[in-house]
Amino acid sequence: MSATRFASRGRCRLVAAASGLVWLFGCGSSTPVESDAAIGDVISPTDSPETATDVGMDESVSPCEPGTERTVSCNRCGTTMETCTDGEWTAASECVAQGVCEPGDEEVEGLELCASRRRTCSASCEWSAWADADPPGECEVGEVRNVDGACSLNDVSVQACSESCQWGEPTECASGCAGERRTDPPDAEEICIPAGEFRRGDERLPVGIALQQRTVFLSAFYIDRYPVTNRRYRECVDAGVCEERGGGNTARPVIPGLDVDVAWTFCRWDGNRRFPSNAEWEKAARGPLPRTSNRLWDGEPPTCDEVPSAGCPGHSRLLLPVTDLPALRSVYGVDMMIGGLSETVLDQGFVTGFEPDGVSLDPPTGALTLRRGGNLGTSLPISDWYVTQVSVGGAFEGTDENLYGGGVGIRCARSAPGSERAWESRLPSGGPR
Repeated sequence: MSATRFASRGRCRLVAAASGLVWLFGCGSSTPVESDAAIGDVISPTDSPETATDVGMDESVSPCEPGTERTVSCNRCGTTMETCTDGEWTAASECVAQGVCEPGDEEVEGLELCASRRRTCSASCEWSAWADADPPGECEVGEVRNVDGACSLNDVSVQACSESCQWGEPTECASGCAGERRTDPPDAEEICIPAGEFRRGDERLPVGIALQQRTVFLSAFYIDRYPVTNRRYRECVDAGVCEERGGGNTARPVIPGLDVDVAWTFCRWDGNRRFPSNAEWEKAARGPLPRTSNRLWDGEPPTCDEVPSAGCPGHSRLLLPVTDLPALRSVYGVDMMIGGLSETVLDQGFVTGFEPDGVSLDPPTGALTLRRGGNLGTSLPISDWYVTQVSVGGAFEGTDENLYGGGVGIRCARSAPGSERAWESRLPSGGPR
């Protein structure tokens, strides 16, 4: 004999009808469904899951004794109290003693350089210890760097950091300075000094005055390859801007004399340029990191045949044409930074100090004008010529332009477009001070 059941969920009661059928009241739907249960069968929540599902009953709605209480689980491994009311279990308190997460949950945290770590929620609703998920990348997204050794020192190849924190492919070598570099006429050629760090100063102080050692970053700039020649200065005189200073040999450095404003006037006329700063001059002479030498050359110094100076037997203090000392060319390709005339730089004074690491400040105020280079008139051997030397005062006061007598030459510089310093806008047009 078969039984009839009603497919429904909720609280149901089984009643034996006179017809021999089993009726289920309070189950919601009244749609009859065939069942294998016979008259007298007891359908309880302890039956198989299939049987319990079929009759729509589960443990949470099992009949209970009114007034009784029980503790059941709730969200995040918490517990709550239930009370039996009218045969039904109802919540009697909030869910308490909860954990911090749901079992199986996962949390991922991003770290620097695209790294990440992951943790999962345990069966007891507690987070596990963090575990590395993705290792750190090579760089910060958007970071750009120069590729060392890929190009000449005047050019750069760069790499950009990708979204995955990996260095991209290097670019082709290109000038390290924005804008156009002057290349003509040859004695007016400019040299690009790309942005970057260099090692500045010299603790030894072999002669003159030098700065304490430090690593300094400078933005890109252009500097004259050669000291200003008599030929170039004559153009400024002919234009009615510069004062007459004589000078017959057009290829030799011009000697403007004691008046610094004469040199400044020329640089302003010649493309609205300026003197190099103290740091710029030294970087152009000694090169970028990792080079730290305080000399123009690597290895053995030039011979007296290559650099005929007053320190060489049988040689006088002859001031040579600017192209005649290739042995004294810097690693950037700048000529005669030593072995010729000393050159005025923007900075003044030793009292107020110099630029700190990585920063280029306004030229400090002081009573002394700083000069760099020179050496042709010194009796020191070439092996003792250092680009870190700093001097003050002194000027050519003789009448023979061929002889070096402590004269001051001119070398101009300018910031590359986009690399201008804040203090440049305050430099006067008529003079550096």
